[in-house]
Amino acid sequence: SEFTVLEDGRPQQLRMFERGGLPLQVMLFLDVSSSMRFVFPKVQDAAIEFLTQLGPRDVASVVGFADNVQILQVFTGDHHALVKAVRQAKPRGKTTLFNALYVGLNELNRPGGDAQTIPRRRVAVLLTDGDDTASLVRFEDLMDFARRTNIAIYAIRLIGRAPAPNDTGVSQYILNQLTRQTRGRAFLSVADKDLGPV
Repeated sequence: SEFTVLEDGRPQQLRMFERGGLPLQVMLFLDVSSSMRFVFPKVQDAAIEFLTQLGPRDVASVVGFADNVQILQVFTGDHHALVKAVRQAKPRGKTTLFNALYVGLNELNRPGGDAQTIPRRRVAVLLTDGDDTASLVRFEDLMDFARRTNIAIYAIRLIGRAPAPNDTGVSQYILNQLTRQTRGRAFLSVADKDLGPV
């Protein structure tokens, strides 16, 4: 009763107010394509460190993508199950980045579980080298869908020991657009030794 929230000059009804921030619902996307094989052990270590830092009220899911998209672990707060899912991922095949994000964001956007009783901030975290080589989903369609989901995307683009010879900067542009349009953040050209701090 002590303040009003306005949108475009019009008062909005407050449906929920909570001190201290919302718990997270995180979908972690792991690029398990063959182009990641040299850096993948470091990716696994960083992913596990990230997941073990989640709070007691946070939940996470692990999605692996290469030739196809596979949910390695459904949403859970069980850190042991999340770590096991990351450890079982093995690099192989091509990269279906757009397919993975489209499928994953659709799943993350679906109401269910305790989302009805516990409001959560929904976040997608992507660990990839950034190059889509095999998706059926077009980038324009993914962008349109991502904007409408209201899910923040955070992208970490890894580089190998040397830049790929066919790297034209398209993957950096794509990840920049995805993260900006969804109010997330992109970390581009991250070397494997810097992955932990990022």
